[in-house]
Amino acid sequence: MYLGCSWLELTAPKSSRYSGYATITHPFHPWKGKSFQILSTKNFNNRDIFSLKTLTRGTVGIPRDWTDKADPNLYQTLTDLSPILSFSHLQQLVKLVTNLDQAKNSKEVD
Repeated sequence: MYLGCSWLELTAPKSSRYSGYATITHPFHPWKGKSFQILSTKNFNNRDIFSLKTLTRGTVGIPRDWTDKADPNLYQTLTDLSPILSFSHLQQLVKLVTNLDQAKNSKEVD
């Protein structure tokens, strides 16, 4: 619905592809790790907002980005990869570099 103000655009709840439960994943949210039933989804400023049912506060609005239903974060996924080298691999690399350095130094002395 357009009311003549570009900043005031109201949307009806979507027949959501998101259903069931959402778990809060935002690192600083006091409900992090808790799951709530998704009642509906609205869009505000191109952001999906879930209406979640709580036992103590009734219905609350939480951005979808703050839940386990958020789109995957490519940059976080890239940094969460397992390291290529383990600690033992790094120790072996140190030994190799040390041996190569010693071999180079002994050739320079000869």
